[in-house]
Amino acid sequence: MEEYPAFDQRPVVKCLADVKRSDFYVGILAHRYGYVPKENNPDGLSITEQEYRQAGEAGIPRLMFLLDSDREWQSKFDDRMTDHVQRGAQIERFYQVVRERHGAPFFREPDELAILVAHFNEVERI
Repeated sequence: MEEYPAFDQRPVVKCLADVKRSDFYVGILAHRYGYVPKENNPDGLSITEQEYRQAGEAGIPRLMFLLDSDREWQSKFDDRMTDHVQRGAQIERFYQVVRERHGAPFFREPDELAILVAHFNEVERI
């Protein structure tokens, strides 16, 4: 979302529309739950979790990757360690959902993540 040019839509609307047009959804979860839109969001879900659910409802394969909890991380970027305590609980819940529903590998470094994604691409071609 940070790379989008200027647009005249609510961010969540654009993100969910992009998911619907995708061949597969790649979810990368670390220690932030993400932006939670207030409007039309009675469950208080982050855009990331809404994208994840949208992909599932649309039958789009979801490739989920989780940052290894032993990986060093700045506490200011960890919702469990900031004033976003509720979001810390939400990311823990979301991690649990993903772990229960997917073969979601853990990664520690960006290069490792790239290899995991590339491996999926190779498997899909077979």
